[in-house]
Amino acid sequence: INDLALVLASITNSGPFGICGASGTGIQHVAAILHECGSGISQAIGTGGNDLKAPVGGLMMKMGIEVLDKDPETKYIILISRKPAESVLPDVLKKIKACSKPVVVYFMGCEREIIEEAGGIYASTLDDCGIKALELIGKTFTVESGEEIHKMALDAVKGMAKSQKYLRGMYAGGTYMDEAMRVMEKEIGPVWSNAPLSEDLRLKDSFVSQGNCCVDYGEEEFTLGRPHPAIDPGARKMEIMREAKDPETAVIILDFILTPPGHPDPAGDIIPEIKRATEAAAAEGRKLVFIGCVLGTDADIQNKALQVEKLRKAGVYMCKTNCTASLLACEIVKLQGRNA
Repeated sequence: INDLALVLASITNSGPFGICGASGTGIQHVAAILHECGSGISQAIGTGGNDLKAPVGGLMMKMGIEVLDKDPETKYIILISRKPAESVLPDVLKKIKACSKPVVVYFMGCEREIIEEAGGIYASTLDDCGIKALELIGKTFTVESGEEIHKMALDAVKGMAKSQKYLRGMYAGGTYMDEAMRVMEKEIGPVWSNAPLSEDLRLKDSFVSQGNCCVDYGEEEFTLGRPHPAIDPGARKMEIMREAKDPETAVIILDFILTPPGHPDPAGDIIPEIKRATEAAAAEGRKLVFIGCVLGTDADIQNKALQVEKLRKAGVYMCKTNCTASLLACEIVKLQGRNA
């Protein structure tokens, strides 16, 4: 807001894009892509995660669209959220339709036709949201290709034991986990979680993994009496060794969120646990693979490039974005399934 990064946000350039979203991680992700490509944001309005649910009715989102449409510094609008409640979606679509500026829309799980009928520019993922926005100003953003992901996966599975067949996602960002599970579901089938895509896949115990599994460490059971994991990564550190001891764990996925009030070195803080887990698995004849992605910018206090390099030197397979990290994990699981 007014060039200040508040709490879970990255330091970014000013630019022509106004963002309104119910996802802090999602807003930060797209803003970071715009920054990386030399553009930036006018304002980023966070509505709160409950805004687009039926009891609230999308009040903040609708107000945000109106404000950004009137803002002379905003030339393009970006909307980010999980799919709004069925009772809320029509009113939000009306606001999009009435907008005088191009609107890029990423509502997770929302059909393309619904967005395009309202005059919005449909985005299928957070990456695609950034890409579609940049296309409006003639810029491009690229991620790892399918071929590059496959080559990384082939390298990763070398030396893995046949028992290793599952991925375990350990997320600080709830939106990142949601997006990852949607990718995984298409690639490898159902994914268990403490915040699942469907209730029949809810873990009985957030501290006991089963099958392909993702855990949001920002959920209440991990944050009672302690800060969000983007600020204090301690909760995940304690769980890495538990996952490493499971002979069926093939790959552990970690996201790292850079933010002004966050840990000054989140990569450095967790690398000792990564090394201990890798060594413990190796002692039992297994190769444990870590995949990581860093959400942030070169302007952040922690510096994205430095964080990525530290993790890469520690043996972590680094991907440009959460989506490609998820695809890499799935490719490893698929290759291990063929090797079993």
